[in-house]
Amino acid sequence: MKIGIDLRVLDSLNITGLGRYALNLTKELIKFKEEYYFIGNVDRSELEYTKNMTIPIELPYGDIEFANKLLSLIGYVEDLDMMFSPFYPLPERRTFKGIVTIHDLIPLRLPEIFRNTGIYNFYDTYMRECAEHIDHIITVSNSTKQDIMELYGIEEEKISVIYLAGHSKCFNREDVGLAQQKVFEKYRINKGYILSLCTLEPRKNLTRLLKAYEIIRTKLKEEFHLVFVGGFGMRSEELIREIEKSPFKDNIIMTGYVPDEDLGVLYSNAEVFVYPSLYEGFGLPVLEAMGYGVPVVTSNVSSLPEVGGDAALYCNPYDVESIAYTIEKVLLSPTLQRQLREKSLERSKLFSWEKTALQTRDVFLKCLNKS
Repeated sequence: MKIGIDLRVLDSLNITGLGRYALNLTKELIKFKEEYYFIGNVDRSELEYTKNMTIPIELPYGDIEFANKLLSLIGYVEDLDMMFSPFYPLPERRTFKGIVTIHDLIPLRLPEIFRNTGIYNFYDTYMRECAEHIDHIITVSNSTKQDIMELYGIEEEKISVIYLAGHSKCFNREDVGLAQQKVFEKYRINKGYILSLCTLEPRKNLTRLLKAYEIIRTKLKEEFHLVFVGGFGMRSEELIREIEKSPFKDNIIMTGYVPDEDLGVLYSNAEVFVYPSLYEGFGLPVLEAMGYGVPVVTSNVSSLPEVGGDAALYCNPYDVESIAYTIEKVLLSPTLQRQLREKSLERSKLFSWEKTALQTRDVFLKCLNKS
C-alpha cells in the first residue's frame, strides 16, 4: 500500500506541538511494511529515507486551494492508495482515500480571541469542508471529538480518538553536572522556579498565571523565578506589557523557543509545571512534564483532565485566586510534591508514540479495506 503524508508542518527548523506530533508519529509509522511518501520540504535526520520516497514540493500555508490542487495531482501521479494529513485539510477531488487529524476547534470555541482572523476562517471554512468530505477523522481527545460532532455536525462513527505521547528523549533528574549548569546559565536561572511552556498567546492564559505568581510571591516572601518557555504568538505583547509592570519582573524569565536538548533540564528541575490554558485539544506539555516526573497544575477544562487524570492538580483558569492557591498548595507541601512526582511518572507510562502509531495504522487499514 502506498500512503502519502503531508509533512509541511515540518518545514520549520523549530517545531512545536503540531510538528512534534507529525515527526514522532511518522518515525513510528515508517517501521511498518507500508510504503510511505513524504510530501513537502522535509529534511529531518530523524526520518529514515531508505524505503520511503520524498516528494520535495512547496505546499503553501496560506493558499489552501492551491495546496489541495497540488496534493490531488501528487496522489494521482504517484497512484497513492491513501493520503494522511496531520493538520492541514485534504482535497475533496481526489483519487485516493483521505484521513486528517483535527487536533482542536479552539478558534470556534473561543471566537472572542480568534474572530476575524485567518486562523478562525481556516477552521470555520476549510476544515469544516474537509471534515464533511474526508473518509475518516482522527482526533486527539474525547473532548475534541465532542467538539467536532457538535460544531461540524459529523457523525461519531467517522471519528477515532487516538492520544498523543510525551517527549521521546530522556533526562536524568539526578544529573547535576556541567551540562545542566550550562542550561541554567544560558537562561539566567539561579534559583527555584515555576515553569510554564507554550506559545505565548492569550489562549494560554499567562497573564492570569503572572497575577497568581505575584500573589504567591507577596504571600510567601520567598524569591523564586517564573519561567515562560515558548515562542511569541499572536498578541504576546499584552503579556510583555504586564511583565514590565510587575513588581517581580526581575525574577520573571522569558526564554523564547528552547531546543530539545535543553527542555529536559528545564522540565526536570522545576518546582511545579503550570499550564492554565483556557482550552486545549490535548495539552501535550502536560504529558511531557509528567514524563519528567514534575508536579503538574493545570486547568479543569476541555481535554486537560482527560490527559492529567489523577496525577495533576486542577484549577479554574478564569480565577486568579484558584490558580495561585493550587500552585501554593504544591509549593508548601513536600509530601504532595513527592506524591505528584510519582503519579506523574506512572501516568506518562500509559502513553507512547508506538501506541499512537499502532492505533493510527489500524485506522488506515480499516479505511483502505472499506469497499
